[in-house]
Amino acid sequence: MIGVQRIEGCLTGPAVGTPVTSGVFPRPTDTYAPMLDHNRHRIGTAFRAVAEAPPGGVLVHCTAGRDRTGVLVALLLAVAGVTAEDVAADYALTDACSPQPMRHTLAHLDQHHGGLRAYLLAAGVGAEALVAVRERLLA
Repeated sequence: MIGVQRIEGCLTGPAVGTPVTSGVFPRPTDTYAPMLDHNRHRIGTAFRAVAEAPPGGVLVHCTAGRDRTGVLVALLLAVAGVTAEDVAADYALTDACSPQPMRHTLAHLDQHHGGLRAYLLAAGVGAEALVAVRERLLA
């Protein structure tokens, strides 16, 4: 595919969404906060992969396209200026999910990490990558 970059394994592996004391990450009923808290580096890596991709499309996916993909896409949309309510509504379009888990996840970023920008900067995402994602999504 011309202009499409494939980045594998950014959010896969035993630590993805897994609390430190557990080997299993059950589908959350009300938040993806554990995924954010325990996979900051991996989320930063995936976010930077989108920011640094060559011009053209960027495909983001996982097995069901709801959990890992949903969180990453939510962060990308939020950086592009989409409101939290609209991000949650977009998430709810996936497999008839409730918007509530994404609302709680985004609120968790504000309450426990000082907001999305602070979270991503701490994850190793530079300010230039934030600008690049915003520009890519608004182009």
